[in-house]
Amino acid sequence: MCGVFDHLDLPDRITASHVCSNWRGILLEASHLWAGITSLNQAPRVLASRLARVPLGVPMQLAVKANPKRYEEVLLALRERVPDLRTLWLRVDGVDDCDIPVLGAALSQPAPLLTHLSIIIGRATTRIGWNAVPLLANDAPRLHSLKYWGTRSSLGDWALGSQIRHVLFSEPFTTLGSLHSVFNLFNHAETLGIEIDDWEEPTSPITSPIALPDTLKALALMSNSNHVDPREVLRFIPHEDIPVLCIGFRTAPRVTASASVELITEVTTALGQSINSLCLYSDSVLDDYKDVDVFLDTFDGKHKRIILRTSFSLRHAVDSYRNLNQLIMGEVLLPEGSEVYEVPHLRTLGVTLLEDALQTSRGHDSLFLLETRSTPVLSCPRLENVLFSSISEQITILAPEMISAFLQWHVAYKNPPVLGLSGVEIVQNNVFEVVALLALVSDIQAPSPADMPSRSMSAEGLPDVKHLLSWSHEMDN
Repeated sequence: MCGVFDHLDLPDRITASHVCSNWRGILLEASHLWAGITSLNQAPRVLASRLARVPLGVPMQLAVKANPKRYEEVLLALRERVPDLRTLWLRVDGVDDCDIPVLGAALSQPAPLLTHLSIIIGRATTRIGWNAVPLLANDAPRLHSLKYWGTRSSLGDWALGSQIRHVLFSEPFTTLGSLHSVFNLFNHAETLGIEIDDWEEPTSPITSPIALPDTLKALALMSNSNHVDPREVLRFIPHEDIPVLCIGFRTAPRVTASASVELITEVTTALGQSINSLCLYSDSVLDDYKDVDVFLDTFDGKHKRIILRTSFSLRHAVDSYRNLNQLIMGEVLLPEGSEVYEVPHLRTLGVTLLEDALQTSRGHDSLFLLETRSTPVLSCPRLENVLFSSISEQITILAPEMISAFLQWHVAYKNPPVLGLSGVEIVQNNVFEVVALLALVSDIQAPSPADMPSRSMSAEGLPDVKHLLSWSHEMDN
């Protein structure tokens, strides 16, 4: 039974412990099922006290942050516990470079149980030099996932690199040479994320392109600086055959709308296929927002492109992709004005409703508040489905007249579409408004969230890239 419980998250283990006395006894006697410690900003000696309750030899998960006040405590924990760890998330802040080599020694032990490792140290990793005594002593047979924020040179020719399947890598300064080296080190990666802090443009002609792993199914390329354009790096990576490609910025970018359009059209044109589905979403709380996430899928369902924090607009979308079958947009992305957006082949139009937390700052831009006009904003002669979906954990309530006004005044179509509601309920206390809505649609259905096209980081049969976009310890459990 312990083998089954081992795959449950902590809340589910707690629930399982109340099912019956037999299960409860098994769970409470298996100390390794509860051995997960997160100690990020706690006072000195708290970590040691918590570790004292877990016997040596018990497999455990550890997420810890080291600073000058608790460095020795963290160091001791690593010396004693690395062989017992199943996952380790380690961040080092403010520690003198001269103390870093000792940390390297603590992490140069075999880790027979370790499946995931996150090391967030930065430039100071150059003081470790895992060349003489390799990271994890080259003995971690179960390790398949790595997040490493440090210098590429500090890892040397790390033998375990070839067994890692999922990687998020960032270094303080990236060159084309170090980029080559990252792809060569993790030559069996299935999902690979690379963050760029600073980029040095090559000064000499490129003689050999970057060789991608044959196993690569998803690549995320993120810029951590608003002066590094991902296109400068992307042009050295043969990305056209990668099933999932994600590109974006960590900080608010300075790229213009035209640069956003060029980036998006460049990555989709390289595919050599038409785009079937496009999703636009913005959750920025800024008044002057130019912060839109774009999700594109091909007709064959084998390629997905995600571009985050762009200045890509609905006008750019309909002008660039005339053959769209599906268009999903955020509630606030249908602009006011006299323009008409013609999408002649569109069959599915989706609206992702604004999150509750953003109603105050963005609600005034809602498409439900658009002024009525003689010519609808969207012209969709082949429209078959109109979908409204909520991304909130709670049900979103809509008045039927809100949907009716949107369909009647802002969308032009030939035949009444099917109305799909996912995570959405209609107020039914006014029967006349409900009847008016029913007259505009052919049917009302409630598809499951899984069946709704959306701003998803994955697609059926394709890998998810969400884990490549975060350094959080919560993503590693």
